Amino acid sequence: MAKTPIDFGAPRASLGPLLVSVKQDLSTKGEKHIELSQEVNAESAPTQLPEVEWGRIQNAIVNEGNTTRARWRATDVELDENDEFRQFVTDVGKPEDFYCGLTKTEQIVPSGTAATAPTFDNRIISDTIEDIDGTHAKQVTITADAYQSQTGKFYHPELQLVVTQTRELIDKNDALPALVAGTEVTIEPIDCVKSLKVTRSIAGWEAEFPVTVPPGTYKRELRTTTNYTYPAYLDPAAAGHVAGFDADLVFLSQRRRTAYILNSARVDSKTKRVHGTLTIEFYDGTKAITDASFVPGASTLYNPETTSLRYNGLLFKVNEPSVLVDAGSIVANTGTGKDTYYGDSIGETFEWGATSPTATAFKADVAAGTEVLIDEQLKPWAFTLWRREQLRINL
Repeated sequence: MAKTPIDFGAPRASLGPLLVSVKQDLSTKGEKHIELSQEVNAESAPTQLPEVEWGRIQNAIVNEGNTTRARWRATDVELDENDEFRQFVTDVGKPEDFYCGLTKTEQIVPSGTAATAPTFDNRIISDTIEDIDGTHAKQVTITADAYQSQTGKFYHPELQLVVTQTRELIDKNDALPALVAGTEVTIEPIDCVKSLKVTRSIAGWEAEFPVTVPPGTYKRELRTTTNYTYPAYLDPAAAGHVAGFDADLVFLSQRRRTAYILNSARVDSKTKRVHGTLTIEFYDGTKAITDASFVPGASTLYNPETTSLRYNGLLFKVNEPSVLVDAGSIVANTGTGKDTYYGDSIGETFEWGATSPTATAFKADVAAGTEVLIDEQLKPWAFTLWRREQLRINL
């Protein structure tokens, strides 16, 4: 309890009796208030009002209408064993993002007391200190009862697998966790002590896309369309043709010489819009492509390798750029006798090897609608996974 003044600069006989009363009820918020009252000399009292001491919440001299007499009134609070005011704790009971509830603590503290710095562990939302009279200040602290995480689920729009998303508060100094296949984590700062950690996990990816040998025993297949350019080829089965060529022996009367006129059974290249099947597979994204345990290897793409047939001879010429062919040859001669232009008999031979695939094989694949792999991509994807896409079409 604060000290009680005993002299106001007037003869002791001028002081009235010191009246003491104690009050503790709803109006004092449960604190024990000791109320002091004493009649004093009105002329000298105002200049010698006692200083406000720690624990005194009222200190006043009130003139009650008498020019010579006044009344000093003071209220002291009975402090606890630590010489502190009682704390008033209020359960706000208002759940907010990441908080189960809030607690508001009010307390009278000495003026000049510094606010408590918030940390992740003390869960302080705000701490304000407002000076009251130079001796006392009011401290209001709002604290979260506990942090709570928020968990939601949704279907991945493409894979139709359940994605679980968890949002939680963490210490701003916490580091990113180690990579885990099927999971992705982001951390963003919120304030000076907290960060928001968002974890997304895709359920069942291993069951849907098992990493086995051969890879992708389960395949997620989608229908798509793409442009495909069919290569040109010399049709070896064209009527009257051999190895894609039909040679006619003619006599050029104007030049009085023998020549071969070559007619090829060329089927020109063409680009078409075709339907395709897009196959999607996923693999553990914590492994590098160069890792020996990385399962998917490079696939062989269907990539016809064309050739160009060019020959510039005396009896015939060939110019067939970028075609698929079977192995073949052209043999030409002017006969056993003498040629009217060249004189002696002349013979020429032009041979070529087969392409891959051959013209015969390519034509058969097109007729059968054979499925071929024309594109493959392997790249990092979400959820710490590798994503492989393979595009196949039917010729």
